[in-house]
Amino acid sequence: MWGLTKASRIRDIALAHGIDIFVMATGGSVLADTEGLHLAATIPDDNMLGGWACQDMITAEIADGAGPEQPRDILHLPEQPGFGRSSSNQL
Repeated sequence: MWGLTKASRIRDIALAHGIDIFVMATGGSVLADTEGLHLAATIPDDNMLGGWACQDMITAEIADGAGPEQPRDILHLPEQPGFGRSSSNQL
């Protein structure tokens, strides 16, 4: 498991060397997708190749009502603090 600290270091090294980045959240949950989305938000648009989230591939929701929504295959950062979407379901 890499975690956001190491992923942030990799991002910094890639950007310093002009390498474009593709963010993948392969944990299969809204939690992993939220982490990946927050990391992706720190990458300049010109260096962001894209991202992949797979919360729609799981059958059990572990954080119902929380995390980024995925309408039309586009993730959006929540406007609320934390994992967003529902104040009653904050993690």
